[in-house]
Amino acid sequence: VLEVGAGWVASVRWQRNIGHSFATPLSPDDIAREWRHIRDFSGEVAYPASLQDSMLMVMQQLQQGTKPTDKRAEQRGASDAKEEKKSGASAQEGSAAIGKAEVIFKLMDAYIRNAPDARQKLQEKVDSVFGFNVTDGKTTKSWSINLKKGNA
Repeated sequence: VLEVGAGWVASVRWQRNIGHSFATPLSPDDIAREWRHIRDFSGEVAYPASLQDSMLMVMQQLQQGTKPTDKRAEQRGASDAKEEKKSGASAQEGSAAIGKAEVIFKLMDAYIRNAPDARQKLQEKVDSVFGFNVTDGKTTKSWSINLKKGNA
């Protein structure tokens, strides 16, 4: 069984291997290049007993960050940086504070998508949409969480 979440792919059996974190955007070719590593149970393994245990592993991988694993990904990153410069995008988007917030919002998104019972309880309790803006005089990054009743 393969488990995929927030750019992280791992094999699962009665135990879970360490998996591999990918830079985004992720393609099937990227996974193919790391397939042997993704399927390898000879190293570090874990025995998650709940969704929370699984999410903890995803969070740890997100906190460690990902680096492009091939030249194509590095070239995409350089190309994106040029486009940001042309468009006048804020250089602060790559700052540590935004990076930490990005990790947290990716984790919340993964949890809400993969724990339907928890999502439903939250929707019943709050029935709201939350908006978050990271600012430095102007908005540099925004996130929203839709917890309105009936939103799947």
